[in-house]
Amino acid sequence: MKIFLLSLFLNLSLFGQVFTKFYSNDLTDGDNFGDRVSINNYNIAINSPYDKPCGSIYIYFLKNNILHFRQKVIPDTIINGYFFGSPLLLSDSLLFVSTDGDLLIYKNSDSLYKIIKKISGSALDDFSRPVAEYKKDLLIGAPKSGEFDQGAVYYYKNINDSDWVLNQKLEPSILEEHSQFGNTIDFDSSFAVISAPLYGYISGPFRGMVFLYEKSDSGWIEKQRIYSPDSAYNQLFGRDLQIDNRRIAIGATGNPLENYFIGRIYIYAINDSGFAILEDSIYASDNFNGNYFGFSFKLKGDSLFVGANGNELIKSKNSLSRKWAYLFVKGKLGWEEKLKFGPTNQNSYNGFGYQVDFDNGNFIVGSPFDSDNKLYGGAVYLFQPNITSIKDENKIINIFDIQQNYPNPFNPTTTISYSLSKSGSTTLKVFDILGREIITLVNEEKPAGSYTVEFNASNLSSGIYFYSLTSGSFTMNKKMILMK
Repeated sequence: MKIFLLSLFLNLSLFGQVFTKFYSNDLTDGDNFGDRVSINNYNIAINSPYDKPCGSIYIYFLKNNILHFRQKVIPDTIINGYFFGSPLLLSDSLLFVSTDGDLLIYKNSDSLYKIIKKISGSALDDFSRPVAEYKKDLLIGAPKSGEFDQGAVYYYKNINDSDWVLNQKLEPSILEEHSQFGNTIDFDSSFAVISAPLYGYISGPFRGMVFLYEKSDSGWIEKQRIYSPDSAYNQLFGRDLQIDNRRIAIGATGNPLENYFIGRIYIYAINDSGFAILEDSIYASDNFNGNYFGFSFKLKGDSLFVGANGNELIKSKNSLSRKWAYLFVKGKLGWEEKLKFGPTNQNSYNGFGYQVDFDNGNFIVGSPFDSDNKLYGGAVYLFQPNITSIKDENKIINIFDIQQNYPNPFNPTTTISYSLSKSGSTTLKVFDILGREIITLVNEEKPAGSYTVEFNASNLSSGIYFYSLTSGSFTMNKKMILMK
């Protein structure tokens, strides 16, 4: 294993959000840095699958909310086309790295990751292209297994700190050719979800399907086949999926060559009988055909972080960028879009949202075709929005936020909306461009919740003004324009 010490970070502010955009310091064209991302506690792993000669992984850590580079890992065996790190997964002290037919397992020892195990399969089967871990046990997908890419999944049991043994091979009772069973996988102590996104390729309709397995004393047993609730053709149901606390999220992005399908995520709840029941479907607030919403996402408790890396073949009349990432939080009225993240360079090909992950209020977004203005080798964004706490027992994210006034520019009235995650003494004030206070719109103790305030500027002259929200230790400012 070879280790290099490299780093290049840009600390920036975008859309009122503090973030860090970072590249590999040895960036070259076509590295695809950010093709896969993973965060666990305060450790971050980023792959660069086309880094010469066979791919690499960059390890970072967060300390006092500052990003630091730790290690560059490359495989001991140099094989062209190895695609080292596609995908990868961080879990506690372990790093799981997919390659061309092998799964490599590294362990953090003295702050450096060192290889402890290699699980070999067939590159022709795409063995280890998807991998999922739960308490060190593994599900490893081989979506091109079989003569006609029917697919298979392998369950490996952890027997000690550094060894895993094959316990079961999972294949559904009936599966069509080219279904690619095992394309995406996830599991917990009781249930596993496995996608076959190309199911229907032969028989039609070509929509995809997800299999629900239940754990028994004799192993994993097929429990239910979950079909897409939508009748649209070619929707890639199961492009990504997650299971968390008896809740399943299933993405259906649509085919990138078919621009009529608006991406969505279906939420299912597992009932007391062990069957998945449709609970909700989630769309982006600015949805459009071909947005690829749900291409990648992470579900943790009542928080869902979603990548929508868009279809570059579709042009927007209203925006230069079609690449976004969204944070949804489940509330009393269902899943609500709370935050929206975007890239710095608004072009159609950066791949922003290709992969996403989050933990402890830190949100990372891969942008593997991004540019540093010279090279198109990829970049990764670390967003650290105004989040004051994460409730450990159910991962509910609480947010202080103030929205851009609407309309803006305005004449003479406009509305300002803001959210408080907890009660506290709250002020909302307006200032002129010289910093002089014009008016106090709010000055009182406010409980947690969302609020709107109307500002009437009929007695003010045209110009630029600022409004400032303060509650407890939180302060946020925004600009507005009065145009008479």
